[in-house]
Amino acid sequence: MLVIGVEVGRERHTAVGLTPDGSKYGHFDFSNNGEGFRKSLNEVMKWKVESGMESVLFGIEPTGHYWFTLAHF
Repeated sequence: MLVIGVEVGRERHTAVGLTPDGSKYGHFDFSNNGEGFRKSLNEVMKWKVESGMESVLFGIEPTGHYWFTLAHF
């Protein structure tokens, strides 16, 4: 399972991928809007294929109300 941790911000979020052994797979920033969410999902699916992982788990750090739009997406 590829674990994606998301640090939530007002305008931008940061995603970090972790492998089962805790190694960092990669990271990227994305905008807090629909376009940014779609781009992030495409990047995560690319990582899933590249890493050979069978599944993906997202963990979102809820900061204020800024995580609502991402969670609803």
